[in-house]
Amino acid sequence: MSDVDPYLIPGTGVLRNLVNAHSGQALNAAENDWVTFRFLQLQKTPLTAEGDGQAVAVDPSFPVP
Repeated sequence: MSDVDPYLIPGTGVLRNLVNAHSGQALNAAENDWVTFRFLQLQKTPLTAEGDGQAVAVDPSFPVP
């Protein structure tokens, strides 16, 4: 059995990713860029609620601490 982790880029300790980053530093930078982009996008066009709120139901059998 192989000790190769299929979730890591071979030869690195970095998870496979969609931005082709091969170092932790590059992956952190890409993630920071995407979060900043999405934050600015949401500031410009905030999400709005739809519906009357009746779709949200509370399960009375769910244990509440």
